[in-house]
Amino acid sequence: MLRPTFDDVAEANGFSGPLEKAQLWAGFMSTANGAMYQQVGREQAKIINNGIEAALVDFARSKLQVV
Repeated sequence: MLRPTFDDVAEANGFSGPLEKAQLWAGFMSTANGAMYQQVGREQAKIINNGIEAALVDFARSKLQVV
């Protein structure tokens, strides 16, 4: 990922659709999480991931619309 932005990386690898970009994000995040667990330890990494999860759930709920 030696490109300036995520979109540049996605484009360079032929990923253009949302599902392909989601796969690229998942790969990046799992690699970053592995490094984080190794560097800061399991408990600290869990705290960080729990905070990210809570923020994502709040964001997703704010975007839901009743139909």
